[in-house]
Amino acid sequence: MAPVSALGDGGSSSEWRRVRAAVLAAEPLCRTCGEPATTADHIVPRKHGGDDRPDNLQPLCAPCNLAKGDGLVAEPSRDW
Repeated sequence: MAPVSALGDGGSSSEWRRVRAAVLAAEPLCRTCGEPATTADHIVPRKHGGDDRPDNLQPLCAPCNLAKGDGLVAEPSRDW
């Protein structure tokens, strides 16, 4: 089955903005550091076969997203 994408194969940037907004509304803090999240990051990057399903997206702040890059990094666990 092909990855689900809000951007490719007929998807649009407005669809991605809606998906991103939903992720940030549901969980407004960065999963890595707890600062306000600004991005909806793909846990498994699209270039590695990840998709835009909610269980593959996590809220991150810009510095944590930049530090992760397009690597395959497991979701960190938070105790707060």
